[in-house]
Amino acid sequence: MTTFYGLNASGASTLFSSLGSSNSNTTSLLSNYASIKSGSYYKLLKAYYSQTSSDESTSSTITNKLDSDNTAWKEAASDISSLKSSASTLSTEEYTDENRSDIEKEISSFVKNYNAVLDSSDEVNSSSLSKKAEWMTKITANHSDALEKIGITVKSDNTLSLDSDTLSKASLEDIESAFSDSYSYGGQINSAARLMAQVASNGGSSNTASLYTNTGAYSNLSASSMYDILF
Repeated sequence: MTTFYGLNASGASTLFSSLGSSNSNTTSLLSNYASIKSGSYYKLLKAYYSQTSSDESTSSTITNKLDSDNTAWKEAASDISSLKSSASTLSTEEYTDENRSDIEKEISSFVKNYNAVLDSSDEVNSSSLSKKAEWMTKITANHSDALEKIGITVKSDNTLSLDSDTLSKASLEDIESAFSDSYSYGGQINSAARLMAQVASNGGSSNTASLYTNTGAYSNLSASSMYDILF
């Protein structure tokens, strides 16, 4: 076998192959150095960490929005419960002159709780709760004439206004007729509030549950779900 300066063909091939590899590595190092010097690496790193910061900001925004939604649901549930309580009390009240003062106080609470339910229902993102609140206002509209006799007026925004003087002069028969049984105005509002309570009892945890998996990681939300949470 022919040799060249003590190297045979196989050895020479290995030598030149090694030199080629060395040149390649040198070229790669020079290329990396040039990228660092030109600022390309800095731009890439800045873009990466900027995206990471943006992701963390988005996660924080979603969490804050969910916390706000859950607070709104809790307030709505509390208001609905108070309305149910007022309607229930009026349905079982003894409409006598001795109880007149208590009756008027409970009607005042009913009006306050009714208005609170309408307000808190507007604060939550739920078409189901909104529809039931709308149904409740329709029930009220159907009984507006009877309610006016006892001092309760339906305002343009569907909330109720109570005239205490008119209530104090109203007959107990008219008051009892409006609130005393399940077919009365108060009874129908109580039924509507019960349905609203069922929606509210589940609404406060549904969005949070869909955001996280059982390991605490973010779940895969659809674009529409993300939009609903953020906006």
